[in-house]
Amino acid sequence: MLLYKRRKINPMSGCLPMVIQIPVFIALYNVLQNTFEVRHAPFMLWIRDLAAKDPIYLTPLVMGVTMVIQQKMTPSAADPAKPSFSC
Repeated sequence: MLLYKRRKINPMSGCLPMVIQIPVFIALYNVLQNTFEVRHAPFMLWIRDLAAKDPIYLTPLVMGVTMVIQQKMTPSAADPAKPSFSC
């Protein structure tokens, strides 16, 4: 903790909050893996089954477009000399 105080870093601002979320993600994965009622069930619009391949490859295109939009919306770093501490 002395190192955190010296460097003025908040330990709760990095990867530590993700540790709380990991069991939730594992539980959600297990529920979706073991639920047989949703297999081959219609979803919406052109997607008839979430386990099947997208027949018209629209989903990857939508994901690519949203990634470009998010990249444009993200501001650049304010101070390039100051290192950022992230995962």
